[in-house]
Amino acid sequence: MRYIYMINSWLISTCWFWVWLPLFSGNPTHAVFLSLTEGEVAGRVIHFRVKVFSNDLQDALKNHSPSEYTPADLNQFFSLNEDVAKNYFEEHFQLWIDKESLALHLEEFDIEGDAHFISFRASIPEHLKELTVKASFFMELFPTQINVVKVKKGAQLKYLRFDKPDAPQTLSF
Repeated sequence: MRYIYMINSWLISTCWFWVWLPLFSGNPTHAVFLSLTEGEVAGRVIHFRVKVFSNDLQDALKNHSPSEYTPADLNQFFSLNEDVAKNYFEEHFQLWIDKESLALHLEEFDIEGDAHFISFRASIPEHLKELTVKASFFMELFPTQINVVKVKKGAQLKYLRFDKPDAPQTLSF
């Protein structure tokens, strides 16, 4: 019985070592590939704010358009690669209402710590009943990427979870 306890203790410590190693090693990667997008309907406009890890955003833009991408430090790279970012998000973040595509417009970006916050807006009909969303950003690079989208319309709060690149989902209000 004592040997079983020792083996179990060793297995548990070894497992925790591999779970925490990426967080404490000098490796700049992280253990979770996750984004959060918050949307809010305000009259005839819907605003979205996408929060992503900055290093993942750099990798995605560089991978998307290597000949147009301009390397720079985290504080400068988005400004220098804004056109690449617009093209990237046009392909990987899409909206439809009644099977009609909505044009998302990049408004601004902010940096907080190791994250970039990218703001978009789109014009919508006055009485929004259904919104279809595709949020496939970073999935071409990170197979475990999860993109969570939260949309607020009045008192209603709806969530979507994306873990497959070509799987749009629809919200009903």
